[in-house]
Amino acid sequence: TRLSIRLEGDTLILRMSNGKRFLFHRRKSASSSTSPSPNRRLRGTYCSYSGGNGYARSDWATFDGRGNFQYGSSYSNSGGSGNYYNQGAAQKGRYRVEGNTILLFYPDGSSDRATVYRQTSDGTITEIQYGNRLYASSLCR
Repeated sequence: TRLSIRLEGDTLILRMSNGKRFLFHRRKSASSSTSPSPNRRLRGTYCSYSGGNGYARSDWATFDGRGNFQYGSSYSNSGGSGNYYNQGAAQKGRYRVEGNTILLFYPDGSSDRATVYRQTSDGTITEIQYGNRLYASSLCR
């Protein structure tokens, strides 16, 4: 018996010399067709604080779950020369989540990376390590 095999798109066609024909259709798995972008794991505002001796610094980053983020910081000093407070303008960028790495892309063409420090059982990222700083959604409350 002779066998002819042909693939047409998502259909595999087997044709035998006796005239019988078999069709096999590839199905898309439910998980691959409906799986959300990994960027959806990172959504919301994450904050980090540091300071001491009258000095305080607050950094924050807000991720939209679609690959865009904004970030900024504020400083305050209540030292011997009086009180001082400064909040810089928010900056924008793009991001991409790849496994436990968060790739950050800035408008000037530069890039950086952060690491997923903690996540929930469903993969939602709750804490990020960026440099030597830990950012957490729970610190923004």
